[in-house]
Amino acid sequence: MTKHYLYLMSGIQTFLGIYLFFLSMKYAFVESIMSQCFFVIIVGLFMIFSISRQGNESKLLIKKSNLLLFGYPIILVISSILIFTSIPAYTYQEATQIIENQTGNKTNKPKDYKASNGLYYIYTNEGTYIFNPWDGNFALLD
Repeated sequence: MTKHYLYLMSGIQTFLGIYLFFLSMKYAFVESIMSQCFFVIIVGLFMIFSISRQGNESKLLIKKSNLLLFGYPIILVISSILIFTSIPAYTYQEATQIIENQTGNKTNKPKDYKASNGLYYIYTNEGTYIFNPWDGNFALLD
């Protein structure tokens, strides 16, 4: 039973990392905590692999499992809260729509999203705008 529970927690962590990757793509990897998605996936897969290597009656698994049964869900919940509270208010697509609507400038469709220092870089025919994804403020770069 303990082993199944640990598999479940490891699977949840792995799926959280995969979801975080797709969420990070939507927000152009602007938030630093979101860029840890590969680490989350690797740790989840490592946990699955290490649990599967342990025998059913392994004393090491039984000793570790008491700590893991209590600590692992708490860490997953805290990590999830940290991740989802750090999501910006605007996606890259929403930012381009706001700039198009408020300035009247047509945005150029980039091959990939541009973000740096927590800001989106949006290219238009008139110039480049920086957009703050947390409050919606933007400015034209010189």
